[in-house]
Amino acid sequence: MSKRKAASSNRQPTIDSMLADTTPHDDAGCISDDTILCVSSQESASFPSPEPKKHKPSIPTATTTTTTTTTETTQTSQSCSLKTTTAVISATVSTTTASDTTTTPLTAGKQDASGKPVKVHPFFLNAGHLALQPPANVAWKEHGSVLVGTSGHQRPSALIAAFDFDGTLSVVKGKHVHAKDANDWQFVHKTIPERFAALHDAGYRIVIFSNQRGILDGKKTEKRKISFTGRVENVLLAIEDAGVKIPVLIFGAAGADWYRKPRPGMWELFEQHYNREAETTSHDGNVVPGAVCTVDRARSFYVGDAAGRAAGHKPGVKKDFADTDHKLALNVGCPFYTPESFFHRADVPPPPPADSHAVHPSHAPTAPSFDPVAFLAERHAASASADPTATTRPYIPENVACPELVLIVGSPASGKSTFAKRHFVDSSHAYVRVNQDELKTREKCLRVTEEALRAGKSVIVDNTNPDPDTRKKYVDIAAKVQAAHGNGRIPIRCMWHTADQALCQHNNIYRVYMANKDREGGWVDWTSTAAGRAQPHSNPVTVAKLPTIAFTSYASRFREPNAEKEGFDEVRRVDWDPQFARAEDEAAWSLYLV
Repeated sequence: MSKRKAASSNRQPTIDSMLADTTPHDDAGCISDDTILCVSSQESASFPSPEPKKHKPSIPTATTTTTTTTTETTQTSQSCSLKTTTAVISATVSTTTASDTTTTPLTAGKQDASGKPVKVHPFFLNAGHLALQPPANVAWKEHGSVLVGTSGHQRPSALIAAFDFDGTLSVVKGKHVHAKDANDWQFVHKTIPERFAALHDAGYRIVIFSNQRGILDGKKTEKRKISFTGRVENVLLAIEDAGVKIPVLIFGAAGADWYRKPRPGMWELFEQHYNREAETTSHDGNVVPGAVCTVDRARSFYVGDAAGRAAGHKPGVKKDFADTDHKLALNVGCPFYTPESFFHRADVPPPPPADSHAVHPSHAPTAPSFDPVAFLAERHAASASADPTATTRPYIPENVACPELVLIVGSPASGKSTFAKRHFVDSSHAYVRVNQDELKTREKCLRVTEEALRAGKSVIVDNTNPDPDTRKKYVDIAAKVQAAHGNGRIPIRCMWHTADQALCQHNNIYRVYMANKDREGGWVDWTSTAAGRAQPHSNPVTVAKLPTIAFTSYASRFREPNAEKEGFDEVRRVDWDPQFARAEDEAAWSLYLV
C-alpha cells in the first residue's frame, strides 16, 4: 500500500528540511496561534539541559502571575515576534555574608484573598535568564481505557509532531529498565526543548502517544500511574525551564485493546475527538461540536524508540524491546523517525545524505517480520494465477467410511474451529466436534471421542494436538473402539494447519477486535480499567485475547505429523484462507495489530 511505502522509505525528508520552511501552507489549516515563550536571541544558539525538577502533583488552582522584565515571544501566523512587558516587583534582595545567607520572601506587589503578599519563586527572578510564567498544570482525565493529559491551551492543527514518551523523550537515571518514580528521569537528548520550539513555530502540534498498560486499574497500579503522570509533568516543566512554553497533548493507553500501539486507536481518538475546532452553541441552545481538523498525515510524523532494531545497532546496546512505534507509523501512514535520527545524538554518527541508500543502523527501523498487506497480496496473486478449471479435492471423500477420526494439528488462531465447522460439522456427515476450550479438560475430550466412535459417529478433534504423544491418545482410542466392534478399521486422517506464529498472533488480535468492536469501529477493553468493570459495557467481551505464551508453548511442542510413523491414513496441509465479509474488515486485518 502506498501509505506504507511513504512511511518506511529511507529517503523521507529530514526533520531539518521539514522545519526549514516555516511559511504557512494554504492547505495546512487549523494552525495554532498559542503563545510560545522562547529564549532571547543571545541564548538561542543552544538550549540548556536542566536538572530534572522534583515532581509535585498537579493542583488545579488559580495562579496570580507576575514577572520581572521579560522577553515574550508570541506566535502569530506561525512566526515569532518579540514584545516586551514590564511588571513591577516589590522584593527584598538576598544578602550573602561570609558566615551565612539571609533570604527574605520575594513578593509580586499583589495580594491574595487574605490580604497577604503573593510570593514569587526565585527562579522567576533569576538574573540573566528569561523569567517564565509559573508552569501550567497538566489536566488529566480518562477517555475509556486511555488517560488523556492536556497542558496549555490546545488548538487544532493539520500538522502533527507525535512522540512516544519512555525511551524517546525521557529515560531513567541509571541502567535499570523501568522508572522507579516520578523523579527517575532525564532527557533522551538536550535538544528536545529546542526541537519542540522549532516544531511549534513551524505550525506543528505536539502530541505524545504512550503505552501504559494497567495504570487505570485502581489502587493496584496507582503508583505506576503517579510515576507516569509525574514524569510527564516533570519533562514539561524542564522544557519550560529551558525557555519553551508550548501546549502538549498526552495519551496513555492503559488497556490491551484497540488503543494500544501498534493498533491505531490512540491516533484515531486524537483525530476524532481532540483535533476539533471549538464547539459552539446554536440559537436553540444546543451545543454544536466543532469541525474536525483533518490531519495531513504525509507531512506529520511520529518518533519512537520501539523500531525493531537488532542488538548492536549502537555500541553495547541490546535489541529494541519491540517494533510497535514503527508499526504505528506504518498503520497511520506517516513518516517515522527513531530518536537518534530525529534528535541527532552527538554520540552516534549522523544519518547519511538523503540521496544515499545507506542508513546508520541506529537511525533506521527494521522492517516488520510479518507484513499483513504483503501476505494478502501473495494470497491474492496465488488465487489469480490458479487454474480456474482445476477442481479442489474435498476434505471429506465421497466414499468416506463411517465412523472416521479426523485430528486437527495447528496453533491457536490458525483457523481450526472455522475450518472444522465449515467443512465437517456443517456437512451432510455431521461430524461430532471435540474441542477442549468447550469441554475444559483433555480427559473429557478423550471420553467424548470414544463415545461418539462407539455410537458409529465420525469425530473431528478441534485441538492444537502439537506432538505425537498427544495425538497417540486419540489414535489409541480409535484402535480400542475398532477392536471392540470388529467391524473393520476406523480411518484416521490428520489436517495440519500450517499458519505460523506471527500470522496466528495477528489473527488472534483481529478476531478479538471483530468480537468486541464498538459502533465507531474501535475496540475498548473495558475490563482493563476499574471504572470499566464497574460499568458493564453494552457490547460485552465474547472472545478473549490469548497470551503470547499460548503461541510460544505450541511452537516449542510442535512436531510435524508423520503418517507412516503415527498411523494416519493421510496428513493433509491446510493453509490459512483469508476470507472477509466486508472491505472494511479486510482493511482492519491489513493493519499491524501485534
